[in-house]
Amino acid sequence: MKQKILCSLILSSFVFFACSSNDSAGGTEQALDNFNNSNTTLWRTLATEGVPEYFESAAEEGKFDVSSSAPSKGRCKAPALKMDDNTRYFDELETIYLEGELVDGVCGKALLLKDGEVAPLGVNLIDSMKAGTVEFWFRPGEDFYEASARTLLGNDGARVHFFYKNGVLFFQKNHADIHYFVNGAVTFENDWNLVAGQWGDGYMSLWVNGKMIARMIHEHGYVPSMRDRPFENLLVIGFKSYCCMEGPGQYEGMTTSGAFDQFRISNIPRYSMENVDEEDSLNVIPLEEDPSDDDSTDIDVDMVATSPEDSTLLADVDTSISLWATFDFMGMDSYFKNADLPEVSTYSGECESPALAKDENTLYMDELETIYREGELVDGVCGKAISLKDGEVAPLGINLLDSIEAGTVEFWFRPSSDFAKKTVRTILGNDGSRVQFLYQDGQLVFQKNHADIHYFVRGEAVLDSGWNLIAGQWGDGFMSIWLNGEKVASVPHVQGYVPANRGILFENLLMIGYKSYCCMEGVGLHAPLTTSGAYDQLRISNISRYSIAE
Repeated sequence: MKQKILCSLILSSFVFFACSSNDSAGGTEQALDNFNNSNTTLWRTLATEGVPEYFESAAEEGKFDVSSSAPSKGRCKAPALKMDDNTRYFDELETIYLEGELVDGVCGKALLLKDGEVAPLGVNLIDSMKAGTVEFWFRPGEDFYEASARTLLGNDGARVHFFYKNGVLFFQKNHADIHYFVNGAVTFENDWNLVAGQWGDGYMSLWVNGKMIARMIHEHGYVPSMRDRPFENLLVIGFKSYCCMEGPGQYEGMTTSGAFDQFRISNIPRYSMENVDEEDSLNVIPLEEDPSDDDSTDIDVDMVATSPEDSTLLADVDTSISLWATFDFMGMDSYFKNADLPEVSTYSGECESPALAKDENTLYMDELETIYREGELVDGVCGKAISLKDGEVAPLGINLLDSIEAGTVEFWFRPSSDFAKKTVRTILGNDGSRVQFLYQDGQLVFQKNHADIHYFVRGEAVLDSGWNLIAGQWGDGFMSIWLNGEKVASVPHVQGYVPANRGILFENLLMIGYKSYCCMEGVGLHAPLTTSGAYDQLRISNISRYSIAE
């Protein structure tokens, strides 16, 4: 009877799910015959094709044969998990898809995955859940700690996701473009560990072996991703792409190493807050600096433990926290909602050519002599300039909301000594890449996105160690990029500048030093970028200032 209940529960949300009547691997041999992964791990296949695309194709071709293992039928004593009236999904994890091996578990067999192996579960979590608990048993592999970051279990959009990084365990529950998470220091037992994340009791919390590790005030339920991609909400063990982890500060794909047993999703919070010590109730550990990642930054305890929508956070922002990390956690829109924007600076002195000058075609002119929170003033092309170290950010006082049929964006840039330590740098732009300059593998790139269309031009360019005048323009039949008055590259282009108009107040704010992963697929980039160097004189004009004629 329980087997039938399990099947009906899963079939209601996962149309391709097939129920098995035994504890064996089911259709594994047939799946292996149909899809030979001998030349590449499933992890790499998923990373290349994408989770939704891979499993949609595999299901249509009959290769995705994920069979439910039978419930335990009460044969295992506590603390083994059991099905009850509040169980939405239950999997004993005794089924192998393409990778892994069966080993002794908490209850019957368990699934052991080596580094790089993947096990998709038979749960496509497309139901909204006002309250819930996700639980599973985990035993780390021998080489688990050889990687600084490991994924445990979740879906690729991080709507539900557990991962471990530098001694800290994270439970992430993303919503559309908002990354909620809690995290706390954890030392896993070399034996079985019961990991759980829950919501619906006024908190979002993380538990290990019945002890609360971290919690935050949280009133939101689980909402699946609804972008019409059939397997985007599929839960997977062992694989996580770079996607959707900017909030907790993880920007690269992850693998796992260890054994997993008894996966259960419930429609109630299963762990009680009654006996939690209030002094430790917000046990959220700041991200430790990763010596292998120059971009790693600490995030304030109170910042992480508060919803990104809580504007009261801004009053007490710790200025020791990188502004870049603050943006990445909260989003620029949430941050600037109640923050004072920097003003466009002016310089009364007279500067000789080649310094830029304001004229009747100048829409915006910023001498870049105003420091917001990070950076320092240095001697510039004209008066002072702002110098930023790797990871520092300077938001400008220009929210580029105007449509501009023809235009030129110009600024002076001098790279720092460590600029070349990274092959890709952001230079200047807004986060949606409606206007963006970057330096990528020896090439200058000027990007001018429109809604879901990524226009860009790029060309080989060697930056001088002194001041470089960089410009991008449009409106003369081309989109072009220039360095010190010389054309680097151009492409035919007849579109003007159109700001993002999604109702996000500061989406078009120009920034120096910060670029999230967003909106750079066209140029082949998928990770956040920093800068390192000095900037002076930003000028935006309503004409094309450089002649395209050869």
